[in-house]
Amino acid sequence: CVAPPGVSNVQAYAEAHFDQIDSTLSSEAIRLGRFRSRNARRSYRYALYPRQGGRWPELILRDDRLWMGRMIGRLHAVGATRPFRHRPVLDIDSFGYQSCRFLLEQGFIPPHLEAAYHSLTDDLLRQIGARYADAGPVRRIRLHGDCHPGNILWTEQGPHFVDLDDCRTGPAIQDLWMLVSGEREEMQRQLGDLLEGYLRFHDFNYLELQLIEPLRTLRMLHYAAWLARRREDPAFIPAFPWFNTTRYWDDHVLALREQAALLDEPEFCNNAARIANRAALRARIEAVTQLERVEHGVLEQAVALGGEELALEGRVVRHRRVVAHARQRGLRIAD
Repeated sequence: CVAPPGVSNVQAYAEAHFDQIDSTLSSEAIRLGRFRSRNARRSYRYALYPRQGGRWPELILRDDRLWMGRMIGRLHAVGATRPFRHRPVLDIDSFGYQSCRFLLEQGFIPPHLEAAYHSLTDDLLRQIGARYADAGPVRRIRLHGDCHPGNILWTEQGPHFVDLDDCRTGPAIQDLWMLVSGEREEMQRQLGDLLEGYLRFHDFNYLELQLIEPLRTLRMLHYAAWLARRREDPAFIPAFPWFNTTRYWDDHVLALREQAALLDEPEFCNNAARIANRAALRARIEAVTQLERVEHGVLEQAVALGGEELALEGRVVRHRRVVAHARQRGLRIAD
């Protein structure tokens, strides 16, 4: 972890590694310090941690997805306790409008695509704004911010996170949507498993599911601008030789056009919401059955039989036997 000038060791440590409030989520720093390179005009603060290995998770197995969901739920339970003071916010302006404006003003968009890019991104940002409005006032919490499999290392003891440079404030779904992949139906199942684990430790607002495609689109816009801002870095060209080619921008605009179509499709959100509601019911039932699994196995059996009817709008659980048994055992089901 390297902190820029003007940010104290304490601020850098707390802001970039907020998850250490729960000591089981990552290791304590073993050294805090400051360094200045030979030709640098300013110094940087740093934190060193014990070396931890691992592999990128494949998340093919349901048990692994449940484990990953529990881990993120714990992270968010801590992240929701208080806000960041020195970290940015993930919003439409910083990821969307500012990114597009930078690329256009700095001349990165090729002339033959400039008009199309300008018109397309204007439409996309309006669509994204409408989706945010539909979702309503979404709670913003402290996030990892860039939670994809490449930033997670997995060992026999489970997952741990790396690369917290992009941690910021935003909706909880930001740390979940990048962990699902494949065909739409498979993505919905994966998301349901992640949420089932997540709900053991933290609540989730299902209306945030509407933000999956908006957040994906914002990430695409932001990433292109992120690459462009680093064009002067000596290490940039060897690492990203394909950036700023005609082929890159052609593919980028094509991908954005595909996102425009996806932003108008409610099917994924609706199906994912139904699966997420089932995940919530299973998680709540599990809280009861852990103590009285044998006596009240009927609860899990009812879910396994698929007899529950779940409605997203009020997050109402309508299954008389399940509700009756759950309330009997002190499990609160919202009407």
